[in-house]
Amino acid sequence: MKKLFLLFVIVFTAWQSKAQEKPNIIYFLVDNLGLGEIGCYDGGITRGVETPRIDKLAEQGIQFWNFAPETQCTPSRSALMTGRYSIRSGNHTVALAGATGGLVAWEKTMAEVLSDDGYATACVGKWHIGASEGRWPTDNGFDEWYGPAHSYDEALWADDPWYNPERDPISYMYEGKKGEKVKSTIQLTREVKRDLDVEYMKRGKAFIKNSIEVDKPFFLYFNYTLDSLPNHLFQIYL
Repeated sequence: MKKLFLLFVIVFTAWQSKAQEKPNIIYFLVDNLGLGEIGCYDGGITRGVETPRIDKLAEQGIQFWNFAPETQCTPSRSALMTGRYSIRSGNHTVALAGATGGLVAWEKTMAEVLSDDGYATACVGKWHIGASEGRWPTDNGFDEWYGPAHSYDEALWADDPWYNPERDPISYMYEGKKGEKVKSTIQLTREVKRDLDVEYMKRGKAFIKNSIEVDKPFFLYFNYTLDSLPNHLFQIYL
């Protein structure tokens, strides 16, 4: 099934100091959400649920109506981060568990462009365009990152009746800072995945607060999880 994404780029000016002329940017990316699902994209109540807060947020930022994602996460995210066809950046297909591929070393991401222009940069959530040294978010323009190496369905590994952690791979959450090695933290499980958006929100707010305190323009790349399996509510109704 072809994946659809919701993309908001919110440009904030309220937090800017008088000396700061560059806008702050928060870039929301939501997997698996169809174009007509929410009100600001001609959906909302006509699809069963009103979305007034999201609609208001969209009014305050910039909406994009012409976005053609590819059939998988990795090529779509690569194109978004670089503005180039994914095959030119070494990401023509999804990176599977254990794969070390990803963005080619010479590729330029929007985070690198903004970082070079004096922005503080942070990524929370799914990256999925590189999972090895030189290919992590913090190797490609981000000052900090917290998220999984690949997809959230790896949280289901431990539920497999034949799963053996001494034999089979373990999926972790990762944390990194620019100039330092990326480190694994807790195991990615169903319970951990359930609460990740709350953790991302805490980290995102802390990043914004710190950027304001040091009077730097900021770029926050925020990747939500709730439309990605495993989804507890979805499984209840099954």
